[in-house]
Amino acid sequence: MEELVIFRAIQGATASGLYNLPFVVVLKVVEPKKVSLYTTLIGGVFVMANLLGPILGGILASAGKWRVMFEMNIPIATVAFLLLFIAGPGESGPFFKRSHWQSVDCIGGLMSIVWVAPVVLALQEGGAEWPWDSIIIRCLLIGGGALMVIFIWYEVFYLTKWNAKINPVVPGSLFRCASIFWLMVNALFVGATFYGAITILPSRLQIVNDMSARSAGLHLLVIMMTVPMGAMSGAEISHRFVYGAQWVALLGSIMVLIGSVLLTFLPGGQETPVSSWFAQCHLGIGFGFLGAIALFVQKDNVSCRELGVAISIYDMARAMGGTIGVAICSAIGHKNLRNEFAKVLPANAAGSLLQSSFGSISHLSPDNQRLAREAYGNVFGYELQALAVAAGINVFVAIAMVWTRYFVGFSLRRRGDGPYQYWRQEEESEREDVSAEGDLRTSQ
Repeated sequence: MEELVIFRAIQGATASGLYNLPFVVVLKVVEPKKVSLYTTLIGGVFVMANLLGPILGGILASAGKWRVMFEMNIPIATVAFLLLFIAGPGESGPFFKRSHWQSVDCIGGLMSIVWVAPVVLALQEGGAEWPWDSIIIRCLLIGGGALMVIFIWYEVFYLTKWNAKINPVVPGSLFRCASIFWLMVNALFVGATFYGAITILPSRLQIVNDMSARSAGLHLLVIMMTVPMGAMSGAEISHRFVYGAQWVALLGSIMVLIGSVLLTFLPGGQETPVSSWFAQCHLGIGFGFLGAIALFVQKDNVSCRELGVAISIYDMARAMGGTIGVAICSAIGHKNLRNEFAKVLPANAAGSLLQSSFGSISHLSPDNQRLAREAYGNVFGYELQALAVAAGINVFVAIAMVWTRYFVGFSLRRRGDGPYQYWRQEEESEREDVSAEGDLRTSQ
């Protein structure tokens, strides 16, 4: 288990870097009118991969071949490396240039991870492994909060004012722009609802509805099929209209809220109502909308030099929101599970379930199995209510994004160097050239 944790940490660190690079490359090598298409494809592939992972994992786990999930990454990564090596554009100048590497904020990158770990551990284990009022939980929360304050001070104040040679991981100048600030807050709640939904739904289907891991994974196909639809529609609206990204964010947040609220009405029994499919459709389209807006807002408000950092911060905020959101849902589940079991099950049956995994439900009598699954259904209902609250808060965040754009003013005027401004000028000049050529041909 120790080796698995270490290797997964290395895999996550490298994979997160690889995810950010395509968006930066697209902005540099793709002509402006095709940026929305390529960014939508990249974002859609990422979301579909997040959904396809649990499906493949459930199928392989049901077949008893969980090692294949790790081994299959080797040929896939090899093919990706060869494609990049063959088709990737060459870079001029040395790669290992000392001045470039000296400006990397290694301390800030490490601190961005260190402060999250104790907070997430406290949220996951509080009420389960240790009581909430225990010294361990208090130390974890206080230590994580202190490290977060140190991280913010180091990034926003120390590097900005006293050590300008290092490029901070989180530049404080980005958050002076209201549109970027609300976009990052939006990313936190999007991550919480997205990762919370794809974590809770398969677990609920396995425990409450008595499905196999394979069947539970296949039930996520509804979200996986609707996410690309929302992503393509959202990107097209954001590209064609100047203020389209903000309205797409609001519409996507409302769709996610509707889907989250519908999930809270799922019954505790083993039946799977039709409303769950409607809920997943709303979630898929909403997540597709929200996944398409980030780059358009960043292009309008961030300088070319800071665009790569802004993309990385958005992805970090979304992943952080997902981690904290899943941890909070786990804490809610741990807090209510004992009470729900005590209401419907005998003391010996409730004690055995609390000390073992949910697979021990099959060892109970048929009546106790039904009661235990209903109790689990109520617990998952509490967790889904937490997701609905997060989705509701995100609606107000999206309203703030629209309000900032319309009533605070076009933030590009304050910074004056957003690359999208020049892209729109290029597109307008191209249209004028085409119109002039048409007028010339008509006159001839």
